[in-house]
Amino acid sequence: MTTKKSPRTMSLREAKARLSEAVAASQGTYVLVTRHGKPAALIVGVDGVDVLDVAKKFASIASVR
Repeated sequence: MTTKKSPRTMSLREAKARLSEAVAASQGTYVLVTRHGKPAALIVGVDGVDVLDVAKKFASIASVR
């Protein structure tokens, strides 16, 4: 059984200062990065994800725009 970690929230300032920690915390979940208390970005972990498949899907979406 896989245990899913709870998402974490970090301010942009904290994420910049602790990028390695933010990336590690995103594995198995995601880290929501906020700017002035509002959502600004997501750091999404790739642990257990087929990265090549995701990249192809993003490329496909981008080509539609």
